[in-house]
Amino acid sequence: MKITPKKLKIEEKPALFNDYLFNFDKLDQFFFWNPAQDWDSCFEERLKNYQNRSKVKDILISQNQKWTQSKNTFENIEKLGLSNALAIVTGQQVGLFGGPLYSLYKAITTIKLSEKLQEKYPDYHFVPLFWLEAGDNDFAEINRVELLDAANNPVVFSLPVEVKDQRSVSLRKIPEEINTVFQKLEEILPHSDFRDEILETYKKIYSADKFFHDAFAEWLQYLLAERGLVIINAAAPEFGDLNKQIFKKAVQLNKKLKQEFGGVNQELSEKGYHHQITWGEEQTLLFRQDNHKNRKKVEAENEKFTIAENSETVIFTEKEILSDIEQNPALYTPNVALRPILQDFLLPTVAYIAGPGEISYAAQLKPLYQVLEVPSPVFYPRVRITLIENKINRLIDKFNFTYDVIFASRDSLTQKYVSQISNDQLGEFLNRSNNKIDEIFLSIKEELIKIDPTLQSSVEKTAANVQQVVKKLEHKANQAFERKMSTELSQIEKINNNIFPEKDYQERKLNALQYLSRYGKELVDLIYNAVDIEDFSHQLLILDN
Repeated sequence: MKITPKKLKIEEKPALFNDYLFNFDKLDQFFFWNPAQDWDSCFEERLKNYQNRSKVKDILISQNQKWTQSKNTFENIEKLGLSNALAIVTGQQVGLFGGPLYSLYKAITTIKLSEKLQEKYPDYHFVPLFWLEAGDNDFAEINRVELLDAANNPVVFSLPVEVKDQRSVSLRKIPEEINTVFQKLEEILPHSDFRDEILETYKKIYSADKFFHDAFAEWLQYLLAERGLVIINAAAPEFGDLNKQIFKKAVQLNKKLKQEFGGVNQELSEKGYHHQITWGEEQTLLFRQDNHKNRKKVEAENEKFTIAENSETVIFTEKEILSDIEQNPALYTPNVALRPILQDFLLPTVAYIAGPGEISYAAQLKPLYQVLEVPSPVFYPRVRITLIENKINRLIDKFNFTYDVIFASRDSLTQKYVSQISNDQLGEFLNRSNNKIDEIFLSIKEELIKIDPTLQSSVEKTAANVQQVVKKLEHKANQAFERKMSTELSQIEKINNNIFPEKDYQERKLNALQYLSRYGKELVDLIYNAVDIEDFSHQLLILDN
């Protein structure tokens, strides 16, 4: 199999992300570094005063021994202990079977950027790391896998969710219902030379009673271990003594952090950008585990810190909560705004590989980095990819679509096609008819106003009514035409479902299993070699087998 890459510049969303890619000068005040030119300065800032090398290295060796035997991974961990080593980091929630495709694309971007920087700056060492986001409790966001069935319709398989269960994902194990998911997958995934082998590997990785974050780490290493990817689970208790340093500062500086955060949000609003992260009036940057291991917000009001504990509320003074963090750091986790700062405190991060939403909220974080005195990395956009299978590419050629048209019309490709074909057959006739109607009523109006000028309004209303009737007839003709074109429309729907499942980008919905089961593990290497991480365009990878 081979891959033919194509690049497509599209209007990205959110608008802030689009400007970050193509108009960085508009956002310069919200970021420390320009990803196109500030590497040298960022290197110096990140290496200065970084003191966690030895501790982090030892923990990473222990953690990664559970997930891989890759020599390259452990060589990279050893490099982190060197004084001139820098980390290229990405992260993602530990979704079922790796989550959406972009989890894989984040990891690929991270490794490739490490290699690119190593070539360009040989006096440093660059280590790719993947941060397992297992500290949150959004189980409903990670418990599902979405694929296309044999009819190319999106299907979702999910594990049961208990609404009252608010434990961090790091405490969750894969339930027995995973076996039912595998049974359903065997039913819908088409047979191929690779399907059974891939499914068997997935069954071993995602076996019942294994922690979700362990399975996700093993999945990453299965696909990328030979490329030296290092994985970190900072929600693990062994990171507690390091994490508590940031958690305590977040408590002590809560008011100042909130004030500065509000200021940057005001500046973003004035420039017409939305706020990806909101900060509630009583909210802090921390969560704490309660007696039932549920993850609860730490809130601040009237110089007190409160945590909901079932039907009661536990109240801490600042001194008491600082003491609690000191003694029980593993009970605390950061919220979405503090997580990047914690990451860049633990690691000598020179670049964070981020998606559109992450870069949008990174614009809000500059004052948090400043107040907490943690150096910020370069925020580097992950590659954005759409895989185009050969069968889909042939359909696109059949309909003479261009990818520019497809991506511009993702919500209305079917209607656009019907309108286009209908207009080819009906357009000229209807235009002539409308012109004749205009001529007829113009003549009628000219004659009637000679008799009675007040008839002009009646003639114009009648003409408008006739034109409206013609439009209705045109609409009905298009509907009839649509019924006649059922085969063609079914094929266009197939294009839509493959490129924009549920009207969203493929990389945000479909799981890698969709393609690995058809093309095998080799597909990862083909994607890796085909993408250009230095080009911020959307990249189409056409699979020719």
